Amino acid sequence: MAIDIGRFISKIRQMSPVLGLALEELQTGINNMGNSIAVNPTGKLPPPPPIESVSVKANNGLVHIVATHNAPIQKGIQYIAEADTNPAFTQPHPIDMGASRSHFALLPGMDDDSNPQSWYVRVFAQYPGSDPSEHTYFGSKFTPTAVTPGGTTTLTPIPSTGSGTSSGTGLQGGKGLGVDFNRL
Repeated sequence: MAIDIGRFISKIRQMSPVLGLALEELQTGINNMGNSIAVNPTGKLPPPPPIESVSVKANNGLVHIVATHNAPIQKGIQYIAEADTNPAFTQPHPIDMGASRSHFALLPGMDDDSNPQSWYVRVFAQYPGSDPSEHTYFGSKFTPTAVTPGGTTTLTPIPSTGSGTSSGTGLQGGKGLGVDFNRL
């Protein structure tokens, strides 16, 4: 998506050649900036294609998350992982991976009472000017694979408050940067 004044430019140039040239340069500049920062000057970009797969490896509380994403994408893409102790991802904790498709995170292997706790992981991609892509799960959407971080760290997570412009309750997981321009 881009700004397109092509249908008006011939009339504008007839009235003022300088104004026509200035508007064409302005259109080019705005569209180039939109492409560079992954936004659409006239609305939202389509979400990126879904990530093909997610791999997770854990040891001693350290979890390595790797997303495989070989689809055509544009500059400015960001990756967000979510981890939750509930396989339904009812209140997931966002992990901002930035532009990287590989991330190391520390996740507690036990709750406050020293009971082992498992985590579930999913990853999605988003442009600053788009909604998130479909989620890709470690395992599958219907049967995510549990990750046991191991280690001796004990911590029952505080409930997540979400990310981006989604509700501050943390009950709207999977929204990444947000799907609304503003949260009111």
